[in-house]
Amino acid sequence: VDAICIDQSNTGERKSQVSMMGDIYSIAEKVLVWLGNDTCDVTSFLRLLEEDILDALRILGYRNHPQDPDHLHKLGIDLPMRVWYDLWRAYFRFFHRRRWFYRSWVFQEFVLAKELEMRCGSISL
Repeated sequence: VDAICIDQSNTGERKSQVSMMGDIYSIAEKVLVWLGNDTCDVTSFLRLLEEDILDALRILGYRNHPQDPDHLHKLGIDLPMRVWYDLWRAYFRFFHRRRWFYRSWVFQEFVLAKELEMRCGSISL
């Protein structure tokens, strides 16, 4: 609603409305984030999330050895580097294509919402 109801080109209006957003999002029962109609990369991104790769890699220390296939092999992760590349590319493409992630004030939508639903086309995240 904020992107529709607030004149995004009017800095003064946007600033005054954004200052109220924290109160609005904290009392809302549910916050719906519309990410657009484009769903061509959502399937790849969901595959990445569903397999909990991000959490697994963080837990297993992948951040410390991101380009070391031997480290992945020691951890029992034997996916070819091409598969990793495809998954990470889908992940970054998903975020890069959606303007919502570029707006700094949306952080409060994410943090303050009691329940958050992200929609991309007909897909709910």
